[in-house]
Amino acid sequence: MKKNVLYVDLENGKKQIMNRMIQSTLNKTRKEVLSGEYDKMEQRHMRKYKRLGVEFIVERLSAMIATTNDIKVLIDKLRAQGIVINVLMVDYAAKLASTLHHKEDVERINQVYIDLDNLAVEEGLESIWTAQHITREGAKHKATVYEDNDIAGGISIVRNVQCVLGLNSTDEEEEHNIQRVEVVVQRDGKPHGRCLFNTDLDRQRWKEFTREARAKYDETQGLLVDKAIKKSNKRNPNADPERAKSVNDI
Repeated sequence: MKKNVLYVDLENGKKQIMNRMIQSTLNKTRKEVLSGEYDKMEQRHMRKYKRLGVEFIVERLSAMIATTNDIKVLIDKLRAQGIVINVLMVDYAAKLASTLHHKEDVERINQVYIDLDNLAVEEGLESIWTAQHITREGAKHKATVYEDNDIAGGISIVRNVQCVLGLNSTDEEEEHNIQRVEVVVQRDGKPHGRCLFNTDLDRQRWKEFTREARAKYDETQGLLVDKAIKKSNKRNPNADPERAKSVNDI
C-alpha cells in the first residue's frame, strides 16, 4: 500500500513494539527473533521496505503528559526529513493529556479525541487508529457485539470518531484462535459488518478468512452468533440488520 505509518507508543516501549512488528513480518516467534538466528533475514526484510519507499516509525511519548501537539511535532519533524506520514497509530489515546489541560478523565479523554480529529485535518492524515477499553457491563457482550455505550471513558468518544470496531469472540472461536471484528458504530457507511481472522499470537499475525472459510463459518458458527446477537442486543438496533433498517426507515 506504500503508506508511511507513525506508531506513537504510550505504554509498552519502543523496543517491544518493534520486536512485535519484526515477529509479524518475519512470521517468527519472539524466541526465534531474539535468538539472533534471523538477524540477516530481518535486515533484508527491512531493506525491502526501504526500497518500496515505506516507513514504519515507532516513537515513545510520556503517558498523561504528552498531547497531540507533541505528536504534531513528530509528524512535522519527519516531514522535514522527507517522510510524509499517512497513517497514525496511538497506543492508546486515553493515555494522552488534553491540549486544554483537563484533569477529570471523561473531559480529558473527550478532548483528546477532538484533538486527534483536528490533528488529522491539520496534518492531512488518511486515518488515525487507537484502542479503547470497554466497561464491565460491556464485557458481557464479548461473545456477541458491543454497543456504543460499552466504551469506557465516556459515550462522547463515539461522537468524535468516524468508526468504532469491536474485537469479539465466543468461547469456541477463542479456542480455535478465531478473532471476529464487528462494526459497532460507523458514521459514513453501513451500521453493521463483520470480518473474521485466524490469529497466531506467538507470531503476532492475523490472517483474514478465505472466501471458502468465511462461507463455511456463515453456514455454521455464524448462524449461532447472529442468533445470540439478536437475543442479547435488544437495545441496539444496529446489531440486527433488519431492525436497523426499520429504525432508519422511520
